[in-house]
Amino acid sequence: FEQEELTSRLRGMALGGKPPMPGKRRKSESSQEDVPALTQPEAAVVDDSNLSGKAASSVLKEAFRVYSLEADSGNVKAQRYLGMCYQHGDGVPRNPTEAVKWFQKAADGGDKKAQFFLGAAFETGEGVEADMYRAMEWYMAAAAQGHLPSITAMGVCFCNGVGTAPNHEEAVRCYRQAAERGFAGAQRNLGACYAAGKGVQKDMVQAVYWWEEASRRGDEVAQFNLALCLELGQGTKKNMEDAVRWYWKSAKQENKEAAAALKRIRASGFVPGGSANSANNSTTKKKPFVTSR
Repeated sequence: FEQEELTSRLRGMALGGKPPMPGKRRKSESSQEDVPALTQPEAAVVDDSNLSGKAASSVLKEAFRVYSLEADSGNVKAQRYLGMCYQHGDGVPRNPTEAVKWFQKAADGGDKKAQFFLGAAFETGEGVEADMYRAMEWYMAAAAQGHLPSITAMGVCFCNGVGTAPNHEEAVRCYRQAAERGFAGAQRNLGACYAAGKGVQKDMVQAVYWWEEASRRGDEVAQFNLALCLELGQGTKKNMEDAVRWYWKSAKQENKEAAAALKRIRASGFVPGGSANSANNSTTKKKPFVTSR
């Protein structure tokens, strides 16, 4: 395959899209501290996964009551939790506008996660009129407190030129800052920058390195990209068994492209051996370029 064909098949190359608002994590996301734009939402404020029916409803309503009392007294964390309750209808009818109101209060009080959620609201236009400039302002406020999802969201804004002038070099700087601290969404996007040569010299070995880092943290898009590179021998040695294992991990998270790749490989007659768990073995050895902090 030529490089142009490879990059056309990789996922997430545009590095854009709208961030999700707070919601429940998938299992593979449990290691992430919080959620950047373009990746996964923060865990629900109450874990009702082992409850059902009236029991779950009762727990959520009580949580909402407690958060309301604490929020009214000025507790910024409770204000953020209350906004999350309104955002996805936990213990109260869903109301994105009311969610934004409480995110705003918590953000004004300096809560970095609320600042990120407020930035996401301005980016998506859910509960408030869309305004990318204000979204960027709130991402920057949270990023100044070291919030990795917001640092990554800033990178997306710089990459796409939304809320700020396009600047791929600055996007790479943001992605690298969060990627080196272990944030999967930033690692996936940094890999995409290396693959596309955006803001940095094109380097498929570095792309594979960062996609493997993100893959180990459960990023299904990075897992698909890593599998494709292993299948084609781009940036790493060709290894069909490892490719199948990473496609399998990605498909398990309902990645349609990965599921289609597995179907195509099965149709070709290839039968992998060993356990899917051997995908935990190292695929690449090249160290990343480490920047000064």
